[in-house]
Amino acid sequence: MYRKILLPIFIFNFFLASGQVRNNLIKNDLSQENLIGQVKTIETKTYRVKHTSDSTYVLEDDNILMREGAKLYFNKDGYRTQLSSFDLKKESPLDSSKSIYRYDKEHRLIKKIRIHYDNPIDTSITTYKYLNDSIVLKNSDMASSKHKITSDKEIITSVSRNNYKTKRLYQFDDFNRLIRYEDYDDKEFVQQLHIYTYLDTTTTNVYKQINLWPKINNDANYVTKDYDQYGNPINITTGRFDENKIMQFRMVYKYDSYGNWIERKYFNQNDKLSKISYRTITYY
Repeated sequence: MYRKILLPIFIFNFFLASGQVRNNLIKNDLSQENLIGQVKTIETKTYRVKHTSDSTYVLEDDNILMREGAKLYFNKDGYRTQLSSFDLKKESPLDSSKSIYRYDKEHRLIKKIRIHYDNPIDTSITTYKYLNDSIVLKNSDMASSKHKITSDKEIITSVSRNNYKTKRLYQFDDFNRLIRYEDYDDKEFVQQLHIYTYLDTTTTNVYKQINLWPKINNDANYVTKDYDQYGNPINITTGRFDENKIMQFRMVYKYDSYGNWIERKYFNQNDKLSKISYRTITYY
């Protein structure tokens, strides 16, 4: 079961390890999101495709892999100020959750407020404290973490509210690109390892990702991607090291005049249209 559900998740998201602070100090959010121009907002709606015949289909809003609707807000400096998620099934969609971001004068994230509009409403606050150039402390009501940053690494040690301790390591090359991610979880040895490679010294797009899970019978697979002129993935190949079978996927885009995609069609391993995402983008 693990193998069956794991690959599609990695294929669609291409799992770039998240959580590091280092890159946020180097790039703004527009750059990290591969967006062109002074973007103000992006509203994304993702639908699953249900085929009614060989040539016709309908769109369904019960996507199980990701939130169906989301809206990102950016300030003029290119940093996100708010992320709202909403349910496409409702006639008048209301936020189901919202994240609000606050920065200091140096554009460093100092507070994240997350609101879940459940019954009752749940609010959590995460704060960031910059002790110096190499130590960042992150605290929330669920856990606290220490980020130790060097020229080529970021090591994160965290302790949860119930005293659960974890460790993660990110490694970067001379071009500030992520090349290795190690997750120790609460153990002494690596529990999952991800390696990222690039075609040359100029591109920032990951070409191949190798995923290893020593904690799960040394499970391993790889994912490779080809990109279009705007840096968006168009061809995806994935496979396992213990099998000859490989799977191929592709994406097709429509772009606005700035070069940001506004429609993305995702075709599965049978080259059948599986998902469609639409983006409405406004600019300053």
